[in-house]
Amino acid sequence: MFNDTAKIARIFEYLLAVKNLNEKIIRNINHYEQVWWEKDIPQMDGFYIGGSGTNEDAWFEVHKQEIPTVPPVPSELKKWVTKHDNPEQPPTVLEVLVVGIDDEENEIVEVFDEDQLLNAFALLQ
Repeated sequence: MFNDTAKIARIFEYLLAVKNLNEKIIRNINHYEQVWWEKDIPQMDGFYIGGSGTNEDAWFEVHKQEIPTVPPVPSELKKWVTKHDNPEQPPTVLEVLVVGIDDEENEIVEVFDEDQLLNAFALLQ
């Protein structure tokens, strides 16, 4: 079994070496598609440069972050707010809500009241 594994590993090493024969060697840093300098990398939680993380020998480290859950929408506002799956996208607040249709087939609408919003958030605190 070990002998077969070694043979398979050598085959892949050979294939990689053949592939690399066609690769262009970049000898000047300015010829790379993109260059990241340490000063250009934003300082963020969980991202460490130059051994400042848990491993002193690491050039850089990235640690998974704990992202807090979004607070629930107050029940008074649920019909006015559309939440999105994307945490980067803020919720959409409807300004007008269609609540029904009258006898003449006109929409019956309810307009968002900002006082209702302020009262709902005051209850959260």
